[in-house]
Amino acid sequence: MNISAVLFAGGESRRMGQDKATLVFHGKSLWEIQL
Repeated sequence: MNISAVLFAGGESRRMGQDKATLVFHGKSLWEIQL
């Protein structure tokens, strides 16, 4: 079985002022939620 994934919560966000991957939503960072 091959499993591939792309995490879209990355990179600098100029409007938010910080990296999207480090944003916290309901107690977890966005990269943790997408895993």
